Amino acid sequence: MSGKFTPDQMNALGDIFMIMMAYQKMLNKEAREDRRLAQEDAKLETQAKNEKLNQDNQTINQQKQEAREKYDRSMQNANTELQIGIISSAGAIDMHRVIVAIQTIQIPMQMEQ
Repeated sequence: MSGKFTPDQMNALGDIFMIMMAYQKMLNKEAREDRRLAQEDAKLETQAKNEKLNQDNQTINQQKQEAREKYDRSMQNANTELQIGIISSAGAIDMHRVIVAIQTIQIPMQMEQ
């Protein structure tokens, strides 16, 4: 190889080689930095997603609790209305018995008159 190139050319080729190696070293360093930044971004994104998921879960749990309370109130109100209906019906039945009894008493009294 030294026969094809002069010592100055060989020296220049060595310099070019050194420059290329330095440039490659710089590119490798930038690539490592880019990978590190990408990993940090991915980590931050994962943390943000976890935080959002936790917040969504809290919201869902709160809504479930509110729905459970609303259901319990509705069931309690329905039970109360059912009891009122039964009592009202029982009262109406008793009232009907009283009316029938009064009518039964009045019918013989009207016959006597």
